Amino acid sequence: MQCLWNFSRAGNGEGRPFMENELWLSTPVKWSAAMNRLFREQVVRPMHADPRTQWRKSVQLGYDFHFNRNNVIEKGLADFTHGYGALTADEKALLYCYIYMKATFFSTYANFRLNKSHLLQLLEISNNVLMFDVGCGPGTSILALSDLFPNRPLTYFGIDIADAMQGKTKQIWDSAVDIGLINAKSTLIRHRSWTDIDVSQIEQTCTVLVNFSYIFDSHLLTSKDVLSLAKFVHDLAARPNVKMLTISYTNSLERDAGWNYSAFKKLLGSRVIQAAPIETTVEFFKDRYGVWKNSQPFERELIEFK
Repeated sequence: MQCLWNFSRAGNGEGRPFMENELWLSTPVKWSAAMNRLFREQVVRPMHADPRTQWRKSVQLGYDFHFNRNNVIEKGLADFTHGYGALTADEKALLYCYIYMKATFFSTYANFRLNKSHLLQLLEISNNVLMFDVGCGPGTSILALSDLFPNRPLTYFGIDIADAMQGKTKQIWDSAVDIGLINAKSTLIRHRSWTDIDVSQIEQTCTVLVNFSYIFDSHLLTSKDVLSLAKFVHDLAARPNVKMLTISYTNSLERDAGWNYSAFKKLLGSRVIQAAPIETTVEFFKDRYGVWKNSQPFERELIEFK
């Protein structure tokens, strides 16, 4: 396989930009009623039901918001394999969802929507779509994809080393299926690492989306991991029944956040265009009713292999 184009820069692979992208970014984004219901049921209500939470004082699970963000979950970069003080790992995962799920959702959603035509092609080429979500957290990226492309069945590989995040992914997945946000024919497969996946078992014709949403910002990702990830993508691309493979990348703009991604791309060699990701800001509504707004700056890229 050979990468033909960086769709983040050229839109449709033929040098013509998607005009809809510029228009779409000019207005705040609002997620669907189904996504709003899921967030309230799986994140807001459990948080507010906890006796340690005092939402009027901006206290969640016994700590104030800023302490939770900066110390407990370390601005989303904490090790979620264990707890913090009296908090369990599961409670840390809930705090992550409460504080960061919206920003992560809308940045990933924006990258998907800015490349909507290409992703629609990936979803329609085969009725067997595989999504490998590396560092999946609570499964935010599959929610963003499903919100953009409703009723699309696929097989989702949620990859995360933390059992707490794996448990939250399963909980949110089940709720999303019940609500109708995720197609009932879709399949969830959870792994602690991409090294646990035997790509030689992929025998049916399929298309593949490999998603990296903020994982390259993690201090837990080592140079050995980056090398192993590159091999994993190479092995996927080498499968003769993989008819289309796309990499989606979103990340923080913090200093050095994208260093591991640059190293990863270099390991892919001539198969990818060695261009810098695009810096983007998405504005979104914090509530379903379109009253409170927020914005998330991030960098993004989408690369196709053929």
